[in-house]
Formats: sequence, C-alpha cells, structure tokens
Amino acid sequence: MIEGTSLSLSRSGETVLVASGPQGLSLGADLESVPARLHAGFDDFSLSATEQAGLACADVESRIRLWVAKEAALKVHGHGLTVEPRRLHLRPAKHGPSTPDGWSADVEAPLHQDLDGLHIAWLRAPAGLTAAIASTLRASIRELDLAQSLFAPRLPYSSPRTS
Repeated sequence: MIEGTSLSLSRSGETVLVASGPQGLSLGADLESVPARLHAGFDDFSLSATEQAGLACADVESRIRLWVAKEAALKVHGHGLTVEPRRLHLRPAKHGPSTPDGWSADVEAPLHQDLDGLHIAWLRAPAGLTAAIASTLRASIRELDLAQSLFAPRLPYSSPRTS
C-alpha cells in the first residue's frame, strides 16, 4: 500500500502492469498472454450469450480481450472469480464531449450493482499480450515506461543540511 494512492497489479510472464490513481479511486488491472487456443468451456464460463453470438469461432484474441477486461472489472471491488465472468456483459461506452481517451466499454451486470456501469479501457501491450483496466470513473490515462522512468536524467541530489 502506498498512502494516498489506489493500486492494481497484474503480471504475465516477465511483464508487469501497474495501474494507479488517487486514493479512493476504485480500479482493477489485468494482463494476460494470448494463447494459441482456449480450453473447452471457456466461452460458457467467460462470455455472456450476446458476446458468444458476436464472435467468430476461431477468434481467440477477441475472447482474451473480453476475459482481461472482465478480470480487471472483477478486481475493482475485490470480487475475483467469486462472480462468474459470463455474468458481466461488455458494451461500447457512451462517450460525452469530456470523456478521456481510452475508455471504450462499460460493464452491464444487473445482478451485481457494484460492477454495473464500471468503465473499461484496453491498453497497449507487448506482442502476444493483452491488457485492460477498469474503474468506477473515467480518469485520464497516462502510460509510463518503467525503463524510461528509471534511466531518465535526474536532478542532482543534495542531502538536507543540518545546522
């Protein structure tokens, strides 16, 4: 825990996703590798009937994108897989003139009021991975590259003087 900050973490292999926001902002993040194929029963467990009907049989990447978004949503309030992902349906977001970029879907979950209306943003991810964040608010999204942050030029540090 970092005081004054909300955090959500996810890892796939050697890649880590950290989502942060101001204290009190409920958020969730998920990062997964895209497999060559999915296990039997994946669709019935993970996707709503409407989502299943809208996807081509062989479209593994789209299925994993939905899975990752739902996992992120289920992390927002700490549900995890105590709620079946198929109980959540993702629909295109309704954008207003002040909606920050990146938020492209909303969660419909009439049986779970704390999940209903969560906002989803898919993030850029390395090849072979897919990533998403979910939040109660459509906050601005800013990507930070850890390597650039760690090796950026720094101002000289001077220790505090004691007199």
